[in-house]
Amino acid sequence: MDGLVDALRKHPEQIAVRIDRDEMRPGDLISAFMNRLAAADRVIVVISAKYLRSEYCMYELFKIYQNCRNKAEDFQRRIIPVILPDSGLSGRTAERFMPAIYWIKEEEELEAMIAANLKAVGISIHMKYRLIGEFARNTSDMIEYLYDQLQPRDYDRQMEESFTELCEQILTD
Repeated sequence: MDGLVDALRKHPEQIAVRIDRDEMRPGDLISAFMNRLAAADRVIVVISAKYLRSEYCMYELFKIYQNCRNKAEDFQRRIIPVILPDSGLSGRTAERFMPAIYWIKEEEELEAMIAANLKAVGISIHMKYRLIGEFARNTSDMIEYLYDQLQPRDYDRQMEESFTELCEQILTD
């Protein structure tokens, strides 16, 4: 990912790059940063296996999706996906469906824990449970919308070429 960030920052036309490690300090709210990011006009999403299983990353992706009112065209216009090979997302629909199944299982596990411990459930945990349910119900659509975009899929080649195609895409608006 550092290669991508470097290429964006070195581009002759100024491209604003916002990443958590540069913008956040101890004590800052992660959710506040993600909400600011979700409001951006264009967002590059580097999708890896770790990203697809991270509550924070999926929150960010889902908030962008919500901000687009769940409209595929708006979502696809705002997101520029960089899909890494380790993401497991391929030409097979069944493989692209796996992250949605992961979030369904997370929702079911949390639901069972909540049901068994209702007196311990606070507002924050209940809100997380509902949000994970939203991930479960929307992940397959979000991934299909991202995968439907014609994007260079060879990350190594893009890196060798300083992400020229990606920079052009950012600047075409």
